[in-house]
Amino acid sequence: MTLDDSSWPSTKLLFSAMVISLGGSGNYCFQMILTNPAQQAFLNFVNGSYYQKNERYLELTELETMWSPIVSILYWGTILGSLLIEKSISKFGRKHALTMANCGQAFGIALGIMAYFLNDFILYAISRFFLGIFQAISLGVGPMYILECSPAKCRGVISTSTALAGQLGIIVSAILAMPVIWGNVNDWWKLYVAELIFTIALIFVSLFFPESPVVLQNEEKILAAERSIKFYHGVTRDEAKHLLNTDKGHPQDGQQRAIGLFEIFANPISRWGTLVGGCVMFAHVFSGITVVQSFAVDILMNTGLSMFAATSANVFINTMPLFGIFLSSYMVEKLGRRPLELFGILALILVNTAVVALLYGYDTTKNMILGWSLVVVVAIFAVTACTTVVPLSFFLPAELVAPNVRPQAMTWFNLMMATGRSLLLAIFLPMKLFFGAAITYGILFIPTMILAFFILYSQLPETKGRTFEETISNRKTRANYTTRASTYHKYCNSTPLPRTVA
Repeated sequence: MTLDDSSWPSTKLLFSAMVISLGGSGNYCFQMILTNPAQQAFLNFVNGSYYQKNERYLELTELETMWSPIVSILYWGTILGSLLIEKSISKFGRKHALTMANCGQAFGIALGIMAYFLNDFILYAISRFFLGIFQAISLGVGPMYILECSPAKCRGVISTSTALAGQLGIIVSAILAMPVIWGNVNDWWKLYVAELIFTIALIFVSLFFPESPVVLQNEEKILAAERSIKFYHGVTRDEAKHLLNTDKGHPQDGQQRAIGLFEIFANPISRWGTLVGGCVMFAHVFSGITVVQSFAVDILMNTGLSMFAATSANVFINTMPLFGIFLSSYMVEKLGRRPLELFGILALILVNTAVVALLYGYDTTKNMILGWSLVVVVAIFAVTACTTVVPLSFFLPAELVAPNVRPQAMTWFNLMMATGRSLLLAIFLPMKLFFGAAITYGILFIPTMILAFFILYSQLPETKGRTFEETISNRKTRANYTTRASTYHKYCNSTPLPRTVA
């Protein structure tokens, strides 16, 4: 039995996907988390650097006001980087765009190390901005590259590598950035040295991976495309040649005419796929995972836990999702994308309601039992999110658009994620001070998830084991969408869709 008959990826594909994902979501989540448990160390660094430049220390309110934009500048960098995804792919291709992005990350990490030894908080802010730019490019290109290198029947399994790598980055960062390890004023630079060594190793290993077969066939490098399919699919050369010319191989879809970043909305099919995929990403961002990852320690300390207890609980909360990701790799092919996404949203609505109830209960009673209960519920939330909406958001949106518009669509998806995260980080703490943690959490993450559920219930198709054409042909409103899809293919100077089987 060839790999194409199985939902389990080949060893080379699995290894390649993990290396690519560790350089993208792994590094991104590592940087996203480390300022959480090590916040006091960074505040001391900023204050000491400011004193060196201005010969006075900042008051606490001044210090926190200055620290907030330094934290958020990583996400402003990701917004700019998201806009560069399509250009990077057009200029370098999938593989070389990833290499360029990882080299850019190494440069940003090196700037962070220099900032420590030069005692310069401005240089540190610049390093975070550069990291955001290149991490966004890697986050956008990586899942697309993995998707195009994977057989249709194992796309769901292999694409969970993005979420798995991200969670590994979170766990490692949550542990190493604890004040008792490297998250203190004297040792935080070691976090950056470790990440720099790791990133350089990933760059070296990834140099030996073939380019995506979509790109290679687009460039009419047929032999190289066959070798790429042989490498990633774990098949013979003859089987690779056969797959190259069938829907199962699906690289021939890349021969369609390229469409501009805004032109993608001019066609009904590409517009539909981009908007529905954007809603999938919206469900990820507004599930509450952004706030849990960025402010869990602060939230738990506000429910009566000590710094050590809160940081230890943070490690526990960020370790539990590993079970969810492994469960997701099984469920995504057994249940399908649509049921898993919709079930996940409903479950998160219920869990978020429990979080709001516990936060309100503690504010009212100051009962420590409610604080520890919140740790358990937040852990359940993290497992649920990382079984459903989080891993799906890294590859399901890409399955909803044709390969020739995938770079443009991934630009919009990552722009949605970057903008949403930036917005949440900017407004959560001010809203918490004004409304309280319970009301703020409820306003931000319950109505938004209810909205996402109704939109996706009516619009999200099943994509498991299907090419883009099959996904469109199997829409519930099949006749309408087949007509629109035919127009789309004429628009792209491509062959028409296969005839839908009644």
